Amino acid sequence: MTLRTLCAAMAMTLPLLAASAQPDPLDDVELMTATFISQPDIHSLSYDEAAWRSAVERHMAAASDSALKAWRPSGMTRIDATNDDATAWCATWSRKGKSRLVWMATSRIGQRRETMAFVDEIAGADSVFAVRHAPGGGLDGISVTDTLGRKTLLTVADIVSRMALRVVTSSVDRSDGEKDEAEALVVKRLDKATATLTGELGGLPELTVCDSPDEVLRSITYIVAYSDFTSRCGGWMILKNKRGVHVERLIDKTPSIKQPELAVLNSKSWYGALYTGIIQFRQDRKNYYALLGYKGANSTTKTRVIDVVCEGNGGRLTFGQARAFIHPKQRLRRRVFNYSINASMTMRYDAKAEMIVFDHLEANSRIMTGKAEYYGPDLSYDAYLLTDDGWKFQSDVQVTKEKGAQPNKEDEVTIADNYEPQNQSRQPRASAGGSSPVSRPARRSSGSDSWSGRSRQSNRRSGGYSQGNSWLDKGKGNSAPNVRSR
Repeated sequence: MTLRTLCAAMAMTLPLLAASAQPDPLDDVELMTATFISQPDIHSLSYDEAAWRSAVERHMAAASDSALKAWRPSGMTRIDATNDDATAWCATWSRKGKSRLVWMATSRIGQRRETMAFVDEIAGADSVFAVRHAPGGGLDGISVTDTLGRKTLLTVADIVSRMALRVVTSSVDRSDGEKDEAEALVVKRLDKATATLTGELGGLPELTVCDSPDEVLRSITYIVAYSDFTSRCGGWMILKNKRGVHVERLIDKTPSIKQPELAVLNSKSWYGALYTGIIQFRQDRKNYYALLGYKGANSTTKTRVIDVVCEGNGGRLTFGQARAFIHPKQRLRRRVFNYSINASMTMRYDAKAEMIVFDHLEANSRIMTGKAEYYGPDLSYDAYLLTDDGWKFQSDVQVTKEKGAQPNKEDEVTIADNYEPQNQSRQPRASAGGSSPVSRPARRSSGSDSWSGRSRQSNRRSGGYSQGNSWLDKGKGNSAPNVRSR
């Protein structure tokens, strides 16, 4: 062999040796995951989850397409989607009555390949689980079954949709175009998947799901937050009537709705919100549903809304058909509350008192009256009381830990038409039944001004619910991690 031939052979061999010496990122993923699911302490597992997820996604993104297609790690179940270029790897974890599904997935979302890791809680004690492919309705899902009890514990309705929803609801590292592209994919896949939308939806935690008490109406909503600090909502409403199951996609048209508190709308001209609670009531011998929602935030303000929906002509849904919110001089179709991005507003339904109770909003100084970006709670409460004629506004309601919310009987003769925060003027009132009100911690502040501080300077009585009293803004399902504090 000549010297020239030997040099040529070495030039070809050295890159191969260097490449073989480099660690395979998927080997690291397998090792990290095995270590992660071997944790004996559930508290440690919870603590390490974010770090594990981030490392797994980073290493899987560095792997080649061919390596991912061939990867079959030990101790994990591999599931290849039928109709999509998507693959998932699943492992189960059980300790001391706690069970989880640990899985990774890869798929093409729009123009780029996405790799993601998830951890799902599984309802059930220690057991032996079977993880299998569960296609249905044109979607590729994953079913987790207790092999001892032969019971399905969790269904991840659709691998690709879940990954796309993670992109849609992400707050960082995603461009507006990528979010819109991913949302279009989600809508395309779920629009006609009635069985998925009416099922448990436990495998799509990025969606917030609420069911009415009579199980006739379901809302499925999400928020998309954009880089310019605006946000937009999306989702579906499902109505069960005599004709069967009716699904309507919700299209947010907030910018074009000039007088939202007076507008009659439908699913194609929707005043978007992430709904966190549904209250069923009757008015004029017809069923209505009050929807408690959060609209998101812009650069200076956040918005909460109470809307009303019913079955309209032809079985389609109508928003704001009834003037359900009663004030002395006018009746409104929905209520909209705007307040500072630095504040948090609570809103809940007290079923015993039949009242929607919410924080009273006030400017942090008199010169800022009328400017929503300076409004926040002042540790007192307003409410809407359910009557035969609709929801009647109640000013400065009594709220105690022992008795909950108490209607103000004197409002019938003393209240003016001053439901807007900047116009209200209240006098101190003794606590209901002589019991002392429960003060809420002073936690709302903006810069050097504090709404709790304003409360101490004013004559308002403060009262509160404890945090463990199931405020409805916790919602069902996901709590919208991309949205700034509500």
